[in-house]
Amino acid sequence: MGSGTATGGGSTAGGTTGGGGLPPGYGDSCTNNGDCKADLACCKNMNCKNTCLPPCTDNSDCPQGTACGHNFCLFQCFGNDSVCTQALGNAWSCEHGDTLCENG
Repeated sequence: MGSGTATGGGSTAGGTTGGGGLPPGYGDSCTNNGDCKADLACCKNMNCKNTCLPPCTDNSDCPQGTACGHNFCLFQCFGNDSVCTQALGNAWSCEHGDTLCENG
């Protein structure tokens, strides 16, 4: 397993506050796009269940510390589950070939 550090701090219920280059509201819970702050969308697929994230088509669309997966900018975790749980909450783990945090 590799190691990495999370940027942006976070809470398990309220998402992050945009530190470390992440947009305000990154990781907030949602049921539709209207629940998310500007530049974020409500990801409803099984990999990021009801979470506000930046949409993307490739990595160049994503803030530092995230990468494009499943059309959303997901936290990079480098094989380290604690990056995901510290940044986004206990339901998140390092998946996607041990590269990105997913919730599912």
